[in-house]
Amino acid sequence: MKINKLILASEQFGHKFILAAMTTAKEYIDGKATGKVKGYKYTIVLPECAYERIDVLIEGAPQIEHVNGPIEVDIKGFTPYVSWSNGDYTVAARATAISPVGKAATSNK
Repeated sequence: MKINKLILASEQFGHKFILAAMTTAKEYIDGKATGKVKGYKYTIVLPECAYERIDVLIEGAPQIEHVNGPIEVDIKGFTPYVSWSNGDYTVAARATAISPVGKAATSNK
């Protein structure tokens, strides 16, 4: 079995997510950059996993306007996977939405 075919359980990553940074995610076709932005990459710190970091890709427009210091976030559709990057395997994730915890809590009332 190839390592990139493994299915990771989202529960392995804990339930608390801290957003540390955000950058654009460029589109690539056949390994070549197209110059287009396909979404945003959110660097998340995992306090329940010895403060490891994981990059989470969410396609489309930015869902958080500005990262000014670490903030706790809620992530919807968190789906981790194994990928090959810079000559090594890494764990990353995709998601459908991200929002600050306080904002998510007030919008549910």
